[in-house]
Amino acid sequence: MPSIYSGKTAKGLIFFFAAMVGVILLTVIANLRSKVVAKLNAPEDGVRKFFTCGNWLVAVSPKGEVYTWDWNQLTLKPRKYSFDAEDLTVTENGFVIFAPRPHTETLVIRDLQGKAEEKVIQLGANWRCKTLYTSRNGKFIAAGLVNETTPGRVGLGVVDCETGNVGIVVINAGIGGELLLKNVAISEDGALLAGVGGQEGGWIAVANMKDKKVLWEKTLEGTDKLYEVSFSPDGKRVYTGYGFTVYDFEVLPGKLVRKLTIDGSKRQEYITKIGVSPGVGLIAAGGMESGVTIWNTDSSAKMITIMPVHHIFVGMAFSLDSSLLATADMRADGIIKIWRIPKPR
Repeated sequence: MPSIYSGKTAKGLIFFFAAMVGVILLTVIANLRSKVVAKLNAPEDGVRKFFTCGNWLVAVSPKGEVYTWDWNQLTLKPRKYSFDAEDLTVTENGFVIFAPRPHTETLVIRDLQGKAEEKVIQLGANWRCKTLYTSRNGKFIAAGLVNETTPGRVGLGVVDCETGNVGIVVINAGIGGELLLKNVAISEDGALLAGVGGQEGGWIAVANMKDKKVLWEKTLEGTDKLYEVSFSPDGKRVYTGYGFTVYDFEVLPGKLVRKLTIDGSKRQEYITKIGVSPGVGLIAAGGMESGVTIWNTDSSAKMITIMPVHHIFVGMAFSLDSSLLATADMRADGIIKIWRIPKPR
């Protein structure tokens, strides 16, 4: 009996299967090249915040323990600090900025080396600090603020560690609405701020600090609250995520450029972290149970997926040269893993 597949059809099938095998082999090779090259002891009560700050890798625990490692000397023991804070962050030149419990209407700026006098900032106007964020180069600090008397009002702020001033862009929800702020980000030059959260769906906004104006804000259809936001190194793109999808926006004019999908199970979950490499065109995203997926931002090609990362994945951070990726576990006595990442092709 003659085959139903003949001529051009058979050649097409052979080509298709050969291409599939090639893709699978490239994925396997990439994952083999992405291996754990170091393991670090995390704070005893786990990690809730994890980021790169200039040359430093920083882990913050739920109880306010801060561990810092030099990316160039990860084998050395970390420097350790402790703060009773609602949230905190650090700068590359050795300052810590924190909202002390229970007085989150203030921010404290402290020199970890003890060379500069401590500053206490009164936010005023019923503002309270919800979250703090450092740009990847460690030079600029963003503050996410909520208003104690007006639930629908949030503030995106920039903290000046030298003067103690806080510039604030105010965002109001619509009539009868309630805007829940979950996270903030600041561009590498300190000119742009972004905030994410929820307002009848996932909400994202971008503001210009020079004019102290909101450039745009959007509610993403089919989403709930958004928890993660990050700028590209040049400040021209901003990323957020929901479920298994990373949303890539042009900062101007606020256009959604593309969607990237992470690997994982079929169950619904939130992307808990988005990481952007400092300059070689990589973006990474991960959820509680989905591992970490890395794309080439130029081609949108999926490079590798690291599985499994941790029992309860909570954060990741690229090294300055983007050759390493650190991932952290939320659990107490968890381990921070350092992975070697292949260069994009």
